[in-house]
Amino acid sequence: MRRIARTFRRLGSCEKGSVAVEFAFIGLLLIAGSLIAIDFGRAFYLYNKVSNAMDRAARKSLVFNTSNEQLVAEIMKDFPTLVTTDPSQYPDEIPKVTVTEDTGFRSVKADVIFRPVVPAFVSDTFTMSLTRRFPKAA
Repeated sequence: MRRIARTFRRLGSCEKGSVAVEFAFIGLLLIAGSLIAIDFGRAFYLYNKVSNAMDRAARKSLVFNTSNEQLVAEIMKDFPTLVTTDPSQYPDEIPKVTVTEDTGFRSVKADVIFRPVVPAFVSDTFTMSLTRRFPKAA
């Protein structure tokens, strides 16, 4: 009986392995935080890439009076070429561009599906939408 009590007392005061347990808790948070930061960076990069492509296409449309197809082609120039021409078949992170014309104005909308690395913290995918409205060239 005394021997068992001595063994439990010794195990209660032993600190071997405590660093590994602490790192297991803290390391999990650090890795999850790093993956979330990478996701935010990727989303911000993709948003800026689509935004710059839309701005460039709007400037070109105002200067050269381009058609809607040329406007969409100018936006898609920054993204990899696609095998399909059907927008419902586009892979993720390729914008789906729609152009609508009003009297004197054009509205360009780009929807981008973003799939994060850590889907547990956010939904599996989410859609970023960008819209630009600019006057038609004379």
